[in-house]
Amino acid sequence: MAIALGEPTIPLTTLGIAIFAPAASGVYAICDANNAYVYFGESNDIQRRLTEHLNDATHCIHRHGAASFTFDLVDGAFARILRQNELIAAYRTPCNQMMG
Repeated sequence: MAIALGEPTIPLTTLGIAIFAPAASGVYAICDANNAYVYFGESNDIQRRLTEHLNDATHCIHRHGAASFTFDLVDGAFARILRQNELIAAYRTPCNQMMG
């Protein structure tokens, strides 16, 4: 997968996460129904973290119509944070901006 405009995304469902999200280190994007980015995150286990987001009905992504996701595999916490910050600065997603 790749986080880039126009790239395919995966349905943000329990099944979509179970089949396609890796239990590996990386950065992920959550998109609305129009494939616009609403949130970027990073984790050492993308599959676990996406499942947590899906199950957290109070998270901002649900208010912004979270519908799909994509990801980049990125090793190391420092590299993940750099990539996440780069994406947030480039796309100014509503849920990341609310966080500070």
